[in-house]
Amino acid sequence: MDLKEIREKLASHRPVILGVTRYSAVVLPLYEDENEGLSIVFEQRAFSVTQPGDVCFPGGGVEDGETPRQAAAREFEEELALKEGEDFEMLCELGYQATFHGKCVYCFAAQLAPGALAKAAPQRSEVSEIFTIPVRWLTDNPPYIYHYRQTQGKEDPTAGGMLANAGKYDWTERTNSMPIWNYGQHCLWGLTARFVELFLEVIGK
Repeated sequence: MDLKEIREKLASHRPVILGVTRYSAVVLPLYEDENEGLSIVFEQRAFSVTQPGDVCFPGGGVEDGETPRQAAAREFEEELALKEGEDFEMLCELGYQATFHGKCVYCFAAQLAPGALAKAAPQRSEVSEIFTIPVRWLTDNPPYIYHYRQTQGKEDPTAGGMLANAGKYDWTERTNSMPIWNYGQHCLWGLTARFVELFLEVIGK
C-alpha cells in the first residue's frame, strides 16, 4: 500500500470511539405539566426485560444506516406511539457516554407538545409505566452522590508477563461517582441520572 492509497483511506475515515462496538440513543423528554410545571418524562422498564423495573429514558440501539438522532426519534415513536413533528420536537444532543461494556449511549433532549403525554401508549412489552418528575423538584433536591472505586491492573500487574517494566509502574485506583435520586417509589440512578445531571447543568449555566 502506497502513501496515495493511505491518504485516500484517511480522507474518508470518520473518527471512532476506541473500544466501542455498540451504539444506542435515548431521549430526555420535556413536558409542561399544568400543575407541576416543566417536568421530565421517564419510563419504568417492564419486568420481563433486562434491567427489570429500572427507571430509564425512551431509547434503544442505533441500526445500520441510522444516525444516533434518528435512532432516538424512532425509538421514542415506537415505545410511546408518538409522532415526531406532531407530538414531539427534537431539540438538541445533550451528550454521550462510552461505558465499560463497549457501548456508547447518546442522549437527546426533546419537547412534548401539549396533550401529547395523554396520547402516549407505552409498548407494554418494554415499558411498565411512564411518569414525570418536575424539574424544580430535581433542582431543589440535589442527588445523593455514591462514590465507588475501580482498580486497573492490580490483579495481574505484569499483564501476563508482557509488561517488561511492570514492576516500576504504579497502577492507580480510580474513584468514580454516581448521582442517585429517590422520587416516591422510583429510584433514578445510573446513566439515566447522569444525563439528568447533565441537563440540569446545561440549563443552569
